[in-house]
Amino acid sequence: MSGTESAFSGLPRGKIVDGVLYRDIAEQDWPTVLGLRADMVDEIDGFDIDPKHPGWRQRFVRFYRERLQDDRAAFFIAQAGPDTIGMATVYLLANHRSEIFGQQSAYISNVYVKPALRRKGIALQLTFMTVDWARSRGCIVARLRSSPMGRPLYVKAGFGPTEEMELGL
Repeated sequence: MSGTESAFSGLPRGKIVDGVLYRDIAEQDWPTVLGLRADMVDEIDGFDIDPKHPGWRQRFVRFYRERLQDDRAAFFIAQAGPDTIGMATVYLLANHRSEIFGQQSAYISNVYVKPALRRKGIALQLTFMTVDWARSRGCIVARLRSSPMGRPLYVKAGFGPTEEMELGL
């Protein structure tokens, strides 16, 4: 195993590490992961997403379901006993590099672990799973947006700043 490869290469069904089950999402998990996503927005942005973005839950499920069905995304969860305690998603990006030059890239998002269970390596394992999935799909780069709290985790996973810039419109 190389330095950038994780113990999760090729993980299709699930694996238990330190008492936590890491696995692909199942149909019955949608309500729980929607709750985790709402908690994540509330924690990071400080607002209840439901009144601000009505219908986001249906759009979220549709976005990922479509991509999961076409193998253009992966949605991983971490589970301790019966409780879902974390999640992470990754999906293939379509842009000029992928469409013209065949240089596929991936976008990682929704990396979240319940606050009481942080600093145990769960988010790092979920991140490694997303990177492994992207690598297995031929991606040459994986991108993400980080909160200030998440930045040390992603640096530890090997991510670094880029030359990209953004303009809010």
